[in-house]
Amino acid sequence: MMNHLKCSVENCANYCEHQCCLSQIEVAGPHSTNRQETCCDSFRCKDTCGCSGANNSTRHDVPNSNLEIRCTAEQCVHNHQGTCDAECVCVGIGDYDTQSKQETQCETFASHNIKG
Repeated sequence: MMNHLKCSVENCANYCEHQCCLSQIEVAGPHSTNRQETCCDSFRCKDTCGCSGANNSTRHDVPNSNLEIRCTAEQCVHNHQGTCDAECVCVGIGDYDTQSKQETQCETFASHNIKG
C-alpha cells in the first residue's frame, strides 16, 4: 500500500518540502503504547549533524508524495501485518535540531487500547 506522508523532520537527509525522498520508510516501536515511543527508523541526519548521511543510490532532492510505510508498532490500529494502512501519515519531531531517529515520532500512531 502506498501512503501519503507529511514530514516535519527538516534535519533529515531524506527530507524535501515536507515529504520524504525515499521509496519506503520504516516506523519503529514494537512495544509502543503512544506516539512518543515510536520513531522513523529511516531517519538519516544531514551532514551538519556529523552523522553518516544518506545513501548515494537515492536521490534526495525529489519528494516522493506516495511511499510505502513499513511499521513495527504492533499496538497501532494502522499496522496491518507490518505495513501502515493509514491514508496519510505524519512524522514529526520533538524539536528543530533533531540529531537521531529517537527524536522523531509517528504522529499518526493510534493505540488499540484507546477507549472511545
